[in-house]
Formats: sequence, C-alpha cells, structure tokens
Amino acid sequence: MSSETARARRSLIVLALVTVAAIGVLRGFGRATRPASPAPADETAPTVAAEELVTQGVPATGSADPPAPADASAGDAFEPEAFAWAQVDLDAVRDEMPDNLFWTLSAPTTDARVLRDREETRAEWNRRFGRVQANLADEAEVRDYFALRQRISADAVEFSSHLLDRYRDVLPERDVGLLELARTLHLARLEEMPARLSEALERRRLHEEERLRWLEEERAFREGEGAGEPVDAPR
Repeated sequence: MSSETARARRSLIVLALVTVAAIGVLRGFGRATRPASPAPADETAPTVAAEELVTQGVPATGSADPPAPADASAGDAFEPEAFAWAQVDLDAVRDEMPDNLFWTLSAPTTDARVLRDREETRAEWNRRFGRVQANLADEAEVRDYFALRQRISADAVEFSSHLLDRYRDVLPERDVGLLELARTLHLARLEEMPARLSEALERRRLHEEERLRWLEEERAFREGEGAGEPVDAPR
C-alpha cells in the first residue's frame, strides 16, 4: 500500500469518527434543547445548513480523497505511520461487521455514485433534522430521527472498538488516542440519547397543544364568538 493511500485511510477513518463525535457532543445536543415556537401544521420546515447534519452525528465524507503530501516519494511507504495503517485490513473488518454504517457513510472511496448517494443521504437527514427542530415532525418521525442518531453512534463505537481490539499494538499512539476519544464521545452521546428524545417529544407535545389552542381561538373568532382583533398565528 502506498504512503498516500495509508494516510488517506487514516484521515478518513480516524478523523471522521472523532470530528463528528466531538462536534455532536459539544454543540449538537445543546442546540437540540432549544425550544422552537409553535407553527401551523402546514408550515414548511426551515432550510438547514449542511453543518447541521455534521452536528447531528453523520460522519463527514468529503468529495475526494486527501491529497498526497508534496514531498511524497516511494520511500514514504516505509514510514512507521504508513506501514502501520497498511496493516489495517478493511476488507476483513467489513466481513466481520458488514452492516456497520461506516461502510455506507465514511469508508474511503472515489466512486462517484457512492459519493453522490452520500450527498443525497445527507440532504434527506438535513430535512428530517429541520422538521424535528421546527416541531413539524410527528412522533414517529421524531423517534425515527433519534433512532438513526443512536445507530450512528452505536456503529461508531463498534467500529472504533474493533480497530482498537485488533490493531492497538500496531497503530501509532496518537491514532490510538484519537480512536479512544471517538469511542468515548460516542458513548457519551448514547448515554444522553434517551433524555434528548424525551425532551424532543415534550417540545413537540407543548407545540401541538399551543397550535390547537390557536386554531380553537381562530375558529371562535371567525364564528363571532370572539371579540377584538384576530389572534396572530403562532410562529
């Protein structure tokens, strides 16, 4: 395996696991607890930036493999880091955990179709996240969304644990530390997931109560039972 391939593998495996875990724990859950104002049932969910998807724990994929260092040469294949990652047999890892989301979301690839599918998946999960944040998702959508987040973190724990169990003794100490950090952060996310789900469902319940109250007041006004100015629709 070339030095470029080994470095690309390290970047995509380790950094994808660590970066999204860290961003999600430090920012995603805090943002998820912000209450959203009530809105009519037919209101369109706001557009969510691509950053929100990463914040919610979907491993970053990128559109191309990392470039080779400017001074890369044939001799680099014998550098300790390149040699260490060359010993990670991803085919064997995949055989042992074929259903892990790492293969769908983050595995190194230059296949244009796979990269396009990942972008489409990212757009769909952004849409779901927007509906949950705007309190437009029904209970089933909320539960499905958090089930997805839970599986992403559970699969990240499984994948990082597998690498640590099988390759701890051959990987660079720095990368072992990053894998341990990724596992710790995703475990923290899993521990908090039930509480975050409960909070999201409670926000949705309160939002729905407020929406129904507004609809009743609006109906009463239109029937002449109310007085004064029309009641403004909750936003």
